Amino acid sequence: RSSQSHLYLIHTFAYDTPLATMMRPENEGGATPTPSPTKGDDTTMKSDGEGDVEAAAAASPESKGKMAGGGHEEMTLEKLKIRLMAITEYLRQELSTMDTQKAKHLGLLAKEKAVVTALALKALMIQYLNEMKQLDKEKARELTVKYRTKTVEVAGVARRRTAEAASVARLKALEVGRELKTMDKQKSIDMVRKGKVVYKEMPQGTKIKYGVMFCILLFMWSGSPAGSYEKVKHKNLCYIHEEKADWKQKVASCENMLFSVTQGYKNWIFIGNEPIFALFRPFHNAKLGLNRVRGDRGKQRKVQFYYKYELPDEAEWKEKYADKENPTELAAKEGIGRSDCGNCPMVKFETENAGKVFENLVVESSRDVSQITKTTSTTQETVARYLGETYANQKSTTACVVQQGTYEMTKAPWRTAQEYTGNTKDFHDKLEQHCGVLIRIGYFRENGQLKDKINSWNEGTRDVVLHKSKNGYFIDVSQVGTPSMDGYITPVWEMFFRLSKALE
Repeated sequence: RSSQSHLYLIHTFAYDTPLATMMRPENEGGATPTPSPTKGDDTTMKSDGEGDVEAAAAASPESKGKMAGGGHEEMTLEKLKIRLMAITEYLRQELSTMDTQKAKHLGLLAKEKAVVTALALKALMIQYLNEMKQLDKEKARELTVKYRTKTVEVAGVARRRTAEAASVARLKALEVGRELKTMDKQKSIDMVRKGKVVYKEMPQGTKIKYGVMFCILLFMWSGSPAGSYEKVKHKNLCYIHEEKADWKQKVASCENMLFSVTQGYKNWIFIGNEPIFALFRPFHNAKLGLNRVRGDRGKQRKVQFYYKYELPDEAEWKEKYADKENPTELAAKEGIGRSDCGNCPMVKFETENAGKVFENLVVESSRDVSQITKTTSTTQETVARYLGETYANQKSTTACVVQQGTYEMTKAPWRTAQEYTGNTKDFHDKLEQHCGVLIRIGYFRENGQLKDKINSWNEGTRDVVLHKSKNGYFIDVSQVGTPSMDGYITPVWEMFFRLSKALE
């Protein structure tokens, strides 16, 4: 009964709906379908059971394909299948058309929305640019001062915390050292007691032998060990204390020593190689308002691009000084008129009112024949000539700061401490003709192969400045191991910046 009912419903849909009428063949299009009987018609309605039986009888094969009372032509299953397929294709085409139209509509909406968004963003950007243009210089300056003050505050907090941490660490180290000393003292007492017992049991000859050996050791310990560097006191000598946390405390003794003797000095000439340029580099900061008036254009040919002096014959120079098996003079590997220091630019700055001058000149040793000219035979003579020509009659306002690294020790290992000391004195004599104050900075501490030579040369340089100089002052940095920015470079540069009164 169920299959018969389904067949009846399919027949009704295929014949009695408007869509079925549209899809009906032409020879059937004119026929008017007989409506399905409904309640309320004059036609007598049968019960549900009787209707089902009649529908089944009409759809059964025995009816030979005719529908009882329907008024339709013969309906076969093949025709019904064809019509259903036609209806399905029609619906698919309708749905496809609807999707295309909808997609087109949505695309237009999205495009219109994108255009509106772009115009809104453009308007916001124009508004932002106009507001930025209206931001006056005074407001920008206020913001700069505000953030600079904030930076100083943050740096101050960090510095205080570092100092506190260092203080705690120092106290802890003292406690540990005290404990170790106590332990060592107790151990020493025990050893002495044990030694007394052993000594009493020794023969007389053995006692005499050990006594002589003890005296020799005591004598050796009381003297200065090889390679040591003894501290001395002098009015023209100061020490950089790297271990102190506060930057001003690191350089306090040196600043006090130089404060009175550098009053009124407006020309500050820094002479040397890598160590001295590390101190000079902060003057490149544009915020200081210094004007560059001279430079070597980053070239190693210092005589040609900075001094602008005429060079002697290069072939003769090479034949005389270059690549000698047993050299007697130090010559730059880069060649005549040049320096081997690749990061030592020569440059000169002036303040805006031309009242103060800060200049960096490259001299890598106590004596060398690298930067010679037709009128000078050593680099040191070339520098003295330049100072005499550039700062003529300005000795009373010209301060020279000199520091050199270990280049000379490694480049000229054959040079003795006595030769170095003599060359240093000659160099200082040449500088003092043009420098009212000569400030010499010593060598940094080193524990490697050059330790003994550094200590010896450092002591020789100090003696030359303190005892054989007319206006020399010596800054001892033998307590400084690695010259870091916070531990050495920045505190010392700030000291020279305050002494020069660069912004006054």
